[in-house]
Amino acid sequence: MGMSKGFQDAVVLTQNSAGHCSLSAPSVCTAKYIRDYFREGTLPAEGTVCEVEAHAFPPDVQPSMQANELTAADAQLRNAMRKLSDAFEVPRLGHI
Repeated sequence: MGMSKGFQDAVVLTQNSAGHCSLSAPSVCTAKYIRDYFREGTLPAEGTVCEVEAHAFPPDVQPSMQANELTAADAQLRNAMRKLSDAFEVPRLGHI
């Protein structure tokens, strides 16, 4: 957050997930804000926090967004984020 103070009109978008990479835990909310930034140049409101649809380290039971809760466009975006997440290879240290 300190870094954003060095850039005029910058905003920090927080994704409520473990790790340092939004690909490890897909979020329709995060993807929409990123898409809107690149398409329209718009930023989220200050203090915006996005939840995720899947966790990098899932609990025993986790709520998930049901397909009927999403618009067709959001479902398509969620599926694209899942494909990116599935393609993400976690670095492994040591010998396997």
